[in-house]
Amino acid sequence: MPTYDEFLTGDMVIDNRLPTPRVIEATDDVINLDAPFTLEMPAVSAATYSSVLLVFANADGGPYPCAMVEGQVIDGVPVQGVVENDSLDPPFDRDQTAVLRGFLRMRQPDVWVRTPDSPHYTF
Repeated sequence: MPTYDEFLTGDMVIDNRLPTPRVIEATDDVINLDAPFTLEMPAVSAATYSSVLLVFANADGGPYPCAMVEGQVIDGVPVQGVVENDSLDPPFDRDQTAVLRGFLRMRQPDVWVRTPDSPHYTF
């Protein structure tokens, strides 16, 4: 399994054939921090992948703030998780930018692949 730092900073090879994760409520890549927002990994094949990890992190590469969503892959169903900024410690500030990174665990044990990164989001 990749290290925490690899998940957080995304220091893994990107498989550009995979779908890009997104923030559902973002409009023109802007997120309203005063409302909950949903991180989503579009549906992927359950025959190939078993689980998903989404890492929503400060785009400058720092360790905080950060939100993580984990889920099991089900054919035809996106993996989603709701984030409330005020529940993060520390929360995102309006002057920061963030990026959503996706990681998929293949059915082979401990083999993870990285999806393309989302666009950078502002608040």
